[in-house]
Amino acid sequence: MERGVIELYLAFLALEAAVELVLNELNLRHYRAKRGKEEWKALEYALVRGRFARAAILWDTGTRLLDAFLLLPVLGAAARALAPFLPMPYAESVLFCLGYALLRHVDEVPLDLYDTFSIEQRFGFNRTTPGAYALDGLKSAALAAAFGVPTLLCAFLLIDRAGPRWWLWAFALSMAFHFLLMHVSPAFIEPLFNRFEPLADGELRERALALAGKVGFPGREIQVKDASRRTGHSNAYFTGVGRAKRIVFYDTLLAELTVEQSVGVLAHELGHWKLRHVEESMALWALVSFIDLYLMSLALRFEPLCGAFGLAPSPHAAMVAYWIVAPQLFFWRGPLTNIMRRRQEREADRFARAAAGGGAELAGALDAVADHNLGAPGAHPWHHAYYSSHPTFRERLAVFEEG
Repeated sequence: MERGVIELYLAFLALEAAVELVLNELNLRHYRAKRGKEEWKALEYALVRGRFARAAILWDTGTRLLDAFLLLPVLGAAARALAPFLPMPYAESVLFCLGYALLRHVDEVPLDLYDTFSIEQRFGFNRTTPGAYALDGLKSAALAAAFGVPTLLCAFLLIDRAGPRWWLWAFALSMAFHFLLMHVSPAFIEPLFNRFEPLADGELRERALALAGKVGFPGREIQVKDASRRTGHSNAYFTGVGRAKRIVFYDTLLAELTVEQSVGVLAHELGHWKLRHVEESMALWALVSFIDLYLMSLALRFEPLCGAFGLAPSPHAAMVAYWIVAPQLFFWRGPLTNIMRRRQEREADRFARAAAGGGAELAGALDAVADHNLGAPGAHPWHHAYYSSHPTFRERLAVFEEG
């Protein structure tokens, strides 16, 4: 049975890597064929990112194998050795789970460093210093520990005390925690990494508040994020729930758009709120979490899963083993979720066109943002269908130019 688990895991790991490598190579060939027909810098950026993606896929596959079959038993021994020095219940279980999460993070650091300080630096986007990068990493690690330790303690307590239906209680607690985080994150967590200031008085603020009032948006906060401290990329987003609702503009975005174009971007973000896309995405997240916790409850009773990775049966060993196999068994969730996201983006674009009173400025904003961010000049259709959370540039322009 353990051999069957290993074979199934390796088959899905190979399938995911093969699918992503094939799509990446198709996309690279697609871009190479455009040489001489599109803007060179945007095309070169897309090609460089495609070559990086190829290396990242191979790196990720290799590190997953290394972690699962070589480092996991070492991690288990380390957790057992350190547990007596940690004065809390379930110390070994917590150390083992956090250790695996740290291991996966360490695997990703070399890729992130190269991406940030080589690719993004080369194309003029990176504004992060090594010191700021390290400080952000320490803050993220502290937050992960602050939230991760209580979460794991609750999980193992429920496994011990709540019986076979522990996962239902865990689901209820995870939902409550998620809602709490959505309330507190804008005010307490995000400011740990960036400064946020209210949109300055002037024509843009007046028109933005008028538009928010027109569509019935209950929040009055429109903030500007100092994204330029770390990146030259530009964006805007909607965050928070209840009284924490707010629209956030990158300062880099406002620097490149006219007032009309900025209002159009705001209309798009308000469209996500008005059309209840946040609630829709949360409902999907809840469904996936519900299924994952149920499957994890089955994994805790399936002893060959632990043995396949050289671990003695235990709740924490089964939990980590499930974390190892689940991303590969369900890698197809991402492309399916992107179908919903692209539909949401099209709906928000149509809402913005109606709310902002025309599509010309919206099209101009999209063009300006794509130009500033060196947006890819049209990916291969299969690559786009698999990876993209937004419609293509031409599809979005068609929405703004309707009628």
